[in-house]
Amino acid sequence: MARMDDSDNPEYLRLERAYRAAEQALHDIEDDIVRIQDEEREYRRQERQLREQLNSPNISDTQRQEARDQRYLLKCRIADLASELQEAHNEVHALRNNRDRAQAALEQSQL
Repeated sequence: MARMDDSDNPEYLRLERAYRAAEQALHDIEDDIVRIQDEEREYRRQERQLREQLNSPNISDTQRQEARDQRYLLKCRIADLASELQEAHNEVHALRNNRDRAQAALEQSQL
């Protein structure tokens, strides 16, 4: 009896869909990590500018208070992004394991 083409094998198709979904989830979280890192860099740049502004002798009391408030908000947002980044890195490890298991199952079904 001839072996079924993999495209006709429902189990193979299921495993292939699982692998592709795992691969897509991994790409999505990696994209999120890049976005978070870009945002964090931008906020740190803004925070440095505000710090320099605060060190300037030519700043009014009102401008100084606004700069302090903005800097505080930026520091809070940077801390939030650091937490997001840590969660995303943890998720990447889990998604890589999931993708690797799906790939192994797919390869095993071809034997």
